[in-house]
Amino acid sequence: MLPSLLLGKDTHRDLAALLQKEGDLTVSGASNETAKALLTSHLLHFHPQKAFLVTPNEESAEGLHHWLEFFEVAAQILHPVEDAEGAVHPEHLQAFLLAMQTEDAQVFLLPRATWDTEFPSIDELEEGKITLSVGKNIDFTKFFESLIERGYSHGDDLYLHPGEYRRIG
Repeated sequence: MLPSLLLGKDTHRDLAALLQKEGDLTVSGASNETAKALLTSHLLHFHPQKAFLVTPNEESAEGLHHWLEFFEVAAQILHPVEDAEGAVHPEHLQAFLLAMQTEDAQVFLLPRATWDTEFPSIDELEEGKITLSVGKNIDFTKFFESLIERGYSHGDDLYLHPGEYRRIG
């Protein structure tokens, strides 16, 4: 359902113009997920663009996602990258980085815990990159020392967790 049917075609055009001019907009006071989704849908209808909506928690993000879909807005929830024990979820990290990179007009919903997570810059990531090529020789000792320098640890289990490596032989 398009929000203009409920609000009128030109309602909030001034907010949409401000969003277009400034590039960001903070709106508070929408009392529930339905109102937030309705307002977001209506504002982005004037000037479609990528948007990040920070929610207090996962439950709020899920409720907002439901109503954004109802108002025909493409939305994706970005889940916390780390769990309570500090383990990184690679699929959540990848989704977050792809959301930051994309230029598609889509709404990304982030619980506060996800938004507040600090990430290294792209330069830091590039600096720490290791490229292995088939058929090329590597110095075995230097390779594993470089993994340890990057924060990897030796894993004894057959199934490794993110940040672990396993050496056999």
